[in-house]
Amino acid sequence: MAVGRQPDHFTCGAETFLGIAEYLRLPHRNPDMGLWKYRIELHTSYRTGTAPADLARGARDHLGIEGHVETDMSIDALARLTNRSQHYAHAINRGVTPTKPLTLAMVTYQAYVDPHRKYSEFIYKGREKRLPIRSRDGAVIWENDWSDGHWSLVVRVVEPHEEAVLRSILKQSKGGLGWKDIAGGLVILADPSNGEGLSFIPKDEFERRWHDTNDINEAVYEHTAVVFTIPVKILQRMQREANLHGVPVFSTVQRNSVVYVP
Repeated sequence: MAVGRQPDHFTCGAETFLGIAEYLRLPHRNPDMGLWKYRIELHTSYRTGTAPADLARGARDHLGIEGHVETDMSIDALARLTNRSQHYAHAINRGVTPTKPLTLAMVTYQAYVDPHRKYSEFIYKGREKRLPIRSRDGAVIWENDWSDGHWSLVVRVVEPHEEAVLRSILKQSKGGLGWKDIAGGLVILADPSNGEGLSFIPKDEFERRWHDTNDINEAVYEHTAVVFTIPVKILQRMQREANLHGVPVFSTVQRNSVVYVP
């Protein structure tokens, strides 16, 4: 799974949604829809980006699949939704008949903080907040930052016991982190700010980042994901059509590098 690189600072949600559409080879009725068309359809705003509800609606209205918003998710629930999806998609590409739905998840979290900004300003439970976002050593205090929301597609959650996978990622990584930083697990993301490869965040750090504001700057999206579900009947139809045209069901790519999301 992968997504393209966003061309500006506010279309991360639309670009990630487009990546999902391309991965699924949907919609069949209008396959030439590009980023700017999706930006309009998803009500993506220069000021506020893309709202979770609009992404879920876009899945239903424009891709013909199921979409809904989940809040207050645990990271274990996120792992259950996503961790076998890529293996399942590859099995369907190899010709295995679909027998269960396929689920994908987009998450909104804090990333790519302006290095010159010192405070995050937002509204929490009706009260205006202004919190420092850097400690004395310059590290970001992710719990305080609500001003740098960003969308990505979750590829998988790597658990601490998967040491071989973690060490393989560390060997490939261009993020400058050490073993102690990733030993607790990782969240791997198809990130539109990194169109050349996959991105990752240490699992415990991701939980501290996993929040965002709504279009009026209220801190309301805590542990929020937009969940896309492709029902069995649609998967079976997609497989029949792919076989008819001699192409894989899913448009898969291989990415050889992973980088830490700053």
